[in-house]
Amino acid sequence: MAQVDGLARRLVQGHSPAAGGFEQVEPARDTLAGPVGDVALCYARGATWHARTGRMVMADGSVPVSLSGTPGRKDRPGPTLRLKRGAVWLGPGARANYGHFLFDAMTGLAELDRLGLSKRFKPFTPHLTRWQRDLLGAAGLIAGPAFRASKVQFDEVIWMTSMNHYLHRNDGLVRHLVARFMRPTGGDDVLYLSRRGYSGRIMVNEPALERALVARGVRILHPQRMSVPAQIAAMGQARAVIGPSGAALANLCFLAPGADVVELRPEPVHEPWLDMACANLGMTQHILAAPQTDDVPIPAQLAQVPRKLAGRYNYAYRVDIGAVLAVLDGL
Repeated sequence: MAQVDGLARRLVQGHSPAAGGFEQVEPARDTLAGPVGDVALCYARGATWHARTGRMVMADGSVPVSLSGTPGRKDRPGPTLRLKRGAVWLGPGARANYGHFLFDAMTGLAELDRLGLSKRFKPFTPHLTRWQRDLLGAAGLIAGPAFRASKVQFDEVIWMTSMNHYLHRNDGLVRHLVARFMRPTGGDDVLYLSRRGYSGRIMVNEPALERALVARGVRILHPQRMSVPAQIAAMGQARAVIGPSGAALANLCFLAPGADVVELRPEPVHEPWLDMACANLGMTQHILAAPQTDDVPIPAQLAQVPRKLAGRYNYAYRVDIGAVLAVLDGL
């Protein structure tokens, strides 16, 4: 794809370039947490988007790096939806994951709206769940009509390359998205976001940790059992949040600036997205490393059997409860 100066402005004005192209809307920059940014608006004619894999196939048969598809997934035969014009914003990695939906999908959708492109290039998406619709509503975003076709053929299509960042380059687009939510007032609550019930990464002493935190006045939340409005409201009244690495900590988007985020990070987790998000949004991050353990209760071992059979990540770890309480006392 060739770079097109002023592509967004041209598209808003109805002047579509004869060939595909892209415009850098957020340049890359280096930070202490690693490189961030590097987002482009892309435009193509006669392209086909495969909903299951997220793969975009251009008119000449080529596949852009920004939408090359999810590794290991295969396209399935099925009906083709043909559209004159539209915007793709929701990739497979964000369809079921709270964090990816916020950071990879909603950031791009919000940017398309900010650039004034959403009216001419109406966003289209596979079927959305209630929590996804609630998040979009809280940000004042419209996702457009849902479809169930296996692929979508566009005469003209646009997308943001943030779809393919997989959480790790949060920068201006994240700040623009967060600014769309109701501004939190902050409060005195300290919250713990429980991960009990998830079988991928199991904290073997999480029940004991929760008991110790409750004794210190910490509120235990189970985000997977809460509505999106309830999660947003709870975070808006918190001065600090504690939780294991994972999608639930994406709720830091709803904390007041200056809040503390205590991440309990298992040894195998090396992704820096929470580091970047905290630095980007003005949160103070505290990371406590948690070593893996082979001392796993039988119920936890049984819960991980399906993941082992499917070849998905599965392990157990243990946190130092005393260390967590020491950080809490210092907040």
